[in-house]
Amino acid sequence: MGSAVPSRATPKTGRTLKRNGLQVQEVVADAGYSSLPALKAIEDQGLTGHIPNNHKFTYQREGFIYQTNENLYLCPRGGSLTYRRTHPTATGHKYVYKLSKLVCRECSMKNECPVMTVNGGVINEVVGKYYYDLMHERMQTRKAKILMKKRQSMVEPVIGTLVIYMGIKRSDVRGWPE
Repeated sequence: MGSAVPSRATPKTGRTLKRNGLQVQEVVADAGYSSLPALKAIEDQGLTGHIPNNHKFTYQREGFIYQTNENLYLCPRGGSLTYRRTHPTATGHKYVYKLSKLVCRECSMKNECPVMTVNGGVINEVVGKYYYDLMHERMQTRKAKILMKKRQSMVEPVIGTLVIYMGIKRSDVRGWPE
């Protein structure tokens, strides 16, 4: 069991572990490490990650079906939310899918629609949804729940001690010899 590290630090960590005869197979971390570069690095290295997605991630939108071939979402009433653009965010990028407000205005379900806005139907989807979906599904398993409890009981008390009793708010180990 290790912790997720940014992809630039992974080779150094890998060398250190290898030199000590250890091999990482699984990565357990908190939601703070749930980023597209980290999730991709974990999968690219053949590791099994157990990292909860951050609170902004939406796994499924009830009634809305993603059509991979056409790159659009079908709403329950048959409308198509089509891809419009890729929008930068503070944590990466998102795809924006929209359905015209003229179409939505005529819908009998507009008051109950979870994606309805003043501009019609809008779905914002994280770039790299595949990796986030994979992690979401993995985090629903019994094994992931056990690993997260182990992490919380082993790692969190140490971090709490460093922050509360020792006043260490931040740790920078870049440049330290291996």
